[in-house]
Amino acid sequence: MARYILAPAAARDLEAIYRYLLQGASLAVANRVETDIYKAFDDLASLPSIGYRREDIRRSGFLSHTVFQYLILFRRNPELRIYRIIHGARDIPRRL
Repeated sequence: MARYILAPAAARDLEAIYRYLLQGASLAVANRVETDIYKAFDDLASLPSIGYRREDIRRSGFLSHTVFQYLILFRRNPELRIYRIIHGARDIPRRL
């Protein structure tokens, strides 16, 4: 299995997403979203062609990948480093 580095901010984002879904939806939903996000990390690490540049964050050098409504923001240099996991409705450039 390929490896990735989860930045502290991304770990906090993932924890906040889980807590939010646990309170607002259910344990099953929170677990499913968390599992799918971790699966996406593995996919990103093993398939370097996944990810795209968004015009609104182009200057940051981040690539993004979407899981449900959440954007995983990452860079490859050369290892995969996951920086943030942000809801797509948020002002992404401002949160960076």
